Amino acid sequence: MRQSHFDKGFKRKRPGAANETISTDIKNLEDSLKELQVQIDREDYLTIAFKAGEIRSKASELSTLLKQTPAIPEKKK
Repeated sequence: MRQSHFDKGFKRKRPGAANETISTDIKNLEDSLKELQVQIDREDYLTIAFKAGEIRSKASELSTLLKQTPAIPEKKK
């Protein structure tokens, strides 16, 4: 399974439980965007507006989580 650039960076810098939550949230957002594209192709504007609102809300929640989750300093080699 391909990891996003965001996902790769967070795994090195965040505590374990936060990594899983963040990874899951990013994956869900990516899936939601794919579903949104299908609705755009179908020109289903009511569904597009509804799903876009859901995506915006979830992205905002993820942003808040990232700001609240402390980063672990990388060890110097």
